[in-house]
Amino acid sequence: MNRFLQILLLALTSVMILSCVGGKAVERSYFSLQYLLSADDRSERPPLPVKIRVKRCTAGIAYDRQEIVYRSNPHEFRYYWYKLWAAKPEKLVREQTLTHLKHTGLFQEIDSRLSNRRPDYELSCHINALEELDSVNGRWFAHLDLTFTLTNHESGTRVMEKRYAEKKEVFERRPVFVVRALSELLQKQVGSLAHEMASQVGNGSIPPLTAPSAGTSSVPPSSPKASLRKN
Repeated sequence: MNRFLQILLLALTSVMILSCVGGKAVERSYFSLQYLLSADDRSERPPLPVKIRVKRCTAGIAYDRQEIVYRSNPHEFRYYWYKLWAAKPEKLVREQTLTHLKHTGLFQEIDSRLSNRRPDYELSCHINALEELDSVNGRWFAHLDLTFTLTNHESGTRVMEKRYAEKKEVFERRPVFVVRALSELLQKQVGSLAHEMASQVGNGSIPPLTAPSAGTSSVPPSSPKASLRKN
């Protein structure tokens, strides 16, 4: 009987969803944080003789899921149920950070795996916010807030901790353009991070290069207030 009730409930739920969208199944869309790297993102100097392990990222509980977050006030989180990340944001941010740091050529070895050769440093990342912000006057923003921490592996000493909290206005009111803007913000932040790390590891001997411009501005912890809209 319990099995029968479960099947019946599932069938009724499917019918309700289909009826809400005119009898057509809603197609899910999946998005990723990606951007192209060029020769301008590479260092012309010899790499620093260090190995850095990029650890798994963590995320605030509201962002530890595949549904893309959108907010219109600081206290309420809403989710696009049919607009999802291809993987959890922690994995996407880590993968792109790893790729970007390798591409810079600033360090002798960048890896994410445990191996026989111990790393000199470990890099961790925490996602404070990764979302779409909708303001009361109809403006849309991509909001990315990350904290990176570089630790000496042998001593456990924190070498550097850097927080990047920025937003970028999106002029096309579709989630895909929010994702594109988030990717541009990530490129800018990881580019700045790479040269901050090199400066710390190299005792200031590596001058920071000009980070790629993403047309961003800093954003305070609170978000613009606004009325809610339908998904």
